[in-house]
Amino acid sequence: MSTQAGTALATDHQMNEAQHIIPRLKRLEHLEETLSVLVKNGAESTPISAEITLIRSLLPTAILRHRDLRKQRGKKSLAAVVRGVCGACHLAIPSGRLADLRKIHDDLNVCDNCGCFIYLPEESEAVQVNQVKRLNKSARESGNQLKRKPVATAN
Repeated sequence: MSTQAGTALATDHQMNEAQHIIPRLKRLEHLEETLSVLVKNGAESTPISAEITLIRSLLPTAILRHRDLRKQRGKKSLAAVVRGVCGACHLAIPSGRLADLRKIHDDLNVCDNCGCFIYLPEESEAVQVNQVKRLNKSARESGNQLKRKPVATAN
């Protein structure tokens, strides 16, 4: 096998890996949330723990280390970019980085502001994220309306 063919195979393998990292990180986040709920309720968690171990074994150690350090600090390790804004730090992503995210959708990217792994969500996922944001906003607004004191008027 020639050197160029070996390099091409290695590049294909790396792209294949990067293409699967974000879905695996999403699945890992979901499983860990589920595990914490099960442990809190005292339910059986062995199958979920086994799947967490399997997914962690499929992820590169550098990515796991970065993710685990962020989690230890109580920060998000994975966030969707909605309307050009990082879902973790809520700061705008530079337009050049957004163009890269759109052009090379399967590449692994990190927010320049907070260091969180970022991705552009699928259309259906973006709609769900927007719905949750609207619900949270309306809940905050209704809570503020309840807390407002009546304005005294001068007679």
